[in-house]
Formats: sequence, C-alpha cells, structure tokens
Amino acid sequence: MGCYTSDRRCALEGVLDGIRRGGGRAGDGELAAGLGTTAGEIRGHVGALRALGYRVESAPGKGYRLAGPAPPLPWEVRAGLGTTMIGRRVIYFDTVGSTQKVAVSLAGDAWNDGTVVVAGTQTGGMGRKGAAGGWESPRGGIWMSAVHRPGPGFPLSAALPLAASVALAEAVRSSTGIGAGVKWPNDVVVGGRKAAGVMVDASAAGGAAEWLVIGAGINFDVPADRIEERIRGTGSPGVASLAAEGGAGRGPVPLVQEFLRRLEAVLESLRGGGVGGVLERWTGMATTIGRDVSLELDGRTISGVAESVDGDGRLVVATAGGCRVAVGAGDLA
Repeated sequence: MGCYTSDRRCALEGVLDGIRRGGGRAGDGELAAGLGTTAGEIRGHVGALRALGYRVESAPGKGYRLAGPAPPLPWEVRAGLGTTMIGRRVIYFDTVGSTQKVAVSLAGDAWNDGTVVVAGTQTGGMGRKGAAGGWESPRGGIWMSAVHRPGPGFPLSAALPLAASVALAEAVRSSTGIGAGVKWPNDVVVGGRKAAGVMVDASAAGGAAEWLVIGAGINFDVPADRIEERIRGTGSPGVASLAAEGGAGRGPVPLVQEFLRRLEAVLESLRGGGVGGVLERWTGMATTIGRDVSLELDGRTISGVAESVDGDGRLVVATAGGCRVAVGAGDLA
C-alpha cells in the first residue's frame, strides 16, 4: 500500500475503472484483458483495494462489484472537486506519523501550494494536550492537512483557526446533515462533544503569511469510546463520532471535498478583508458564546462569561470582577 499521489495514475485506478464499467460482470479475465495484465495481477490489485478500504465483492461465476462508499484516495478526492488551488494535488498515506508534519515539510516549496496530505491512520498525530507519546489516529477517521501559500499581504492572525473551523463545521452540516457547532478556538462539536478539530501552522514575514498548513482531524467512523480512552484526564467534554450520529452513509469523500471547497472560499474571504463576515459565521454556530468558561493560560485561570470574539479571533471574557479580557490562546474548559 504505502503512498499514493494524484501526480501519476496507478494500476489500482485502472482496476477500479474496469470494475465500475463492468457493472458487476467483469471478472479477473475480463479486467486482465482490458488492462493488458494477468488474472493473478488483478487479484493482487483487488486485494490492495480491499486493504485500502474499498468494499469489493465477488461471487463464483460473476464479476467484481463495488459495494459502499469509497475511501479518500487521491483519485476519489480529485474527482469533481472543482477548487482552484486547494486540493490540486493530493497525497495519501495508508499510515504516516503526522499529516501535519508532512505538509509542513512541503510548504516551503512553491510547487506544493494546494497540496493536501491525507492518511488512513497516524502514529504520531498532533492531538490534544495530554496524549502522551503522540496522538494515535485510528483507521476510520479523516486525518488531513492542506498547504496554502497565499502570496503577499495575506493577514496572519488568531482568526485563522476560527476560519478553518467555520469551513469544517459548515462542511459537516452540508455533507452529513448533522447540526455541527464550533467551540473556541478550533473545535467542531456535535451535542457538546468534540467531533473534529483543526490546527494551523504558519510561516510569516513582515506580519504576512508566507505559507499556511491547515490540519483537520475528524472522528468520522471510529468508536468514540476508543478516542475517549486516550483523552481521559484532559478535561475534554467527550467525543462524538459522525457515524454514530448517522452521518457516515455517503462515506468520507464528500466531506473531504466539501471541506476543501469551503476552506478555499474562507481563505479567499480573509484575503479580501472579510474577516468580520467569517467571524459572524463562527459566532452563529458557536457553543461558547454566552456561557460560563474557564481558561488555563500561562499557569493562571481566567473565569467568566464568554461574550464574543474580537476582530483578531480572540475570545472576550467578562470576569466576575468586571474586567473584560481578550484571550488569544488557552485551554478552554
């Protein structure tokens, strides 16, 4: 399995095309003849497709057929994506240490602008504080990072994680029908429980972004209790799985595509000075505003009522002492 990229067509794509065209009637012999290979090679490719998450069914005397939705392989994500830059190149790892680290390593090269890194599982993902030894991201989730080189003058602010979470929450709503909300600064929640999170790495020069890497981890079709075991003791309010909420029926690809489309659009809004509109959208989905909150920041606790977010994406908290504190980072309980 290993690594697959949209840069070049691989043999698995030809087998998939043949199975889809065959409508359940194309077996080893027919596929081998059409692709100029052997029946043994076809069986090997079908095994590889199954290992990647495709449900390939077969029966004696009948051909292969695909049952169920496709996994987020490069050719699936690229098909009908329709973005201008984000997702123009997709790299898929069956297993990787961290999609975020891979994307950051690519971000310094202009040729990698728009590259999206996706993984079936991560062994050292960038998870919530408290996950000792790195975050083990289980199979069934969506683990991905996108590289963006915005060009001169793009503002670098604390609003970026909020903008990315807006894109992700709206994508969850649109592609699954689940009423996702957002929690400051970068979580997507369902019923008050964390369903996904985003993170942003950036390199800046003169106050403007040279490159951005926007990462997303989505609890798509993973047992929530498996993740809750890893975050026990971190103060998390709990974990939601989109599959358990009835949102996995169409598979992960539509959600990945919708997130990339909305991410590209929200980044364009920020480039055009539309941070106010993006923050209004965030506020409209926020579960944080108007509630009592407690934040751990630099060894001290700030408690009060979350009133709003300011133009830089900082959370404005009204404390019991009558002060208003704008917080740009912190661990929110």
